[in-house]
Amino acid sequence: MSIKLRLTVCRKHGAQSSQPSPEGEYLVALRTDTPESCLASAAFDAVLCNFPDAHGEDFNVKTRDLEGHIVLDTELPAYGVMKQYGLSVTPLP
Repeated sequence: MSIKLRLTVCRKHGAQSSQPSPEGEYLVALRTDTPESCLASAAFDAVLCNFPDAHGEDFNVKTRDLEGHIVLDTELPAYGVMKQYGLSVTPLP
């Protein structure tokens, strides 16, 4: 079994990079035992597997917006270019 999520990766205002950008929307499937507090970072790590210069890290951050979406929006120090992005995860039925 798996949890299906829609991950949205958005470039923060003013951020620029010459590297390939992971910006966009992704459908990600994670193991059902993934803690809710890790969903955004785990989904982001899954997407980063397709970007050879990227290195993911588990940030274990849980924040919810007004619509109940899990949001991770941090400086992402593990990968300098990634600090330019905000993440939003929406669980799918």
